[in-house]
Amino acid sequence: MAMGKEELEAMFAPKCTTLKFAKVGDKHTLVLDDIEVRQSRDFESGAPLTHPDGSPVMEIVLRGSVPGQDGRYALYLKAQHSGAFKSAVREAGEKIPAVGGVVVGEYYGDGEQAKKGFAKPKLTRWAYTPPAAAALEAEMESGTVEDEPAPKAVRAPKELQEVDI
Repeated sequence: MAMGKEELEAMFAPKCTTLKFAKVGDKHTLVLDDIEVRQSRDFESGAPLTHPDGSPVMEIVLRGSVPGQDGRYALYLKAQHSGAFKSAVREAGEKIPAVGGVVVGEYYGDGEQAKKGFAKPKLTRWAYTPPAAAALEAEMESGTVEDEPAPKAVRAPKELQEVDI
């Protein structure tokens, strides 16, 4: 059976370390190199998840690098976090996130427990910087942005120059 390009790329792609929000105050910054919307899967069985009406449960998977660290990382945004992330993208003036953009997510507290026996939902806030702005910020921080050259000195015409008598 022949594999398509996407299957081959997935097979040979470097594995990602999952960024988790384990405790209140955890904050992650990710420079995006891949964005995927896919059907969520059961963590233990790997089976695709569906809503009671049979429609798929979707998630956003953000992959990329963490500034100052080696390796490739991933953030998995379930429905409870994807709305806030989408709002952050829109607030940045974009319709969709793009490769090269920078995502910052912070776990700032716990919500109300929906049902007895269920964990309290993690409350997160998100910021998104589009690729062009992120690249400019990185250049400014690294000092590689060159200032505009100073204008060359222009000598006034001879008749306007001061003359010592």
